[in-house]
Amino acid sequence: YLDRLSPQIPIAHIHAHENRGEADSHLSLFTGPSQQDATGLKGLLDRLRQREFSGSVIMEQWPDPPETLVAARNGLRTLIDAPITR
Repeated sequence: YLDRLSPQIPIAHIHAHENRGEADSHLSLFTGPSQQDATGLKGLLDRLRQREFSGSVIMEQWPDPPETLVAARNGLRTLIDAPITR
């Protein structure tokens, strides 16, 4: 989707969660498909860097245990700090 979106259209925020394709299940990052392979998240972050994204990332989950959300934030921060893979 980002590849087809005009660069002139700003992205103000991202609603970040995962699902397994069967429903909009709002899984915390790194508890869905990216738990085994984070390639999709890395590609998304690379595309956002290329667009010079500087908005907010909203993680709208209420995981049990709550520490899952902290782990998602830490994992995302690690990917953000990684070099571009493209």
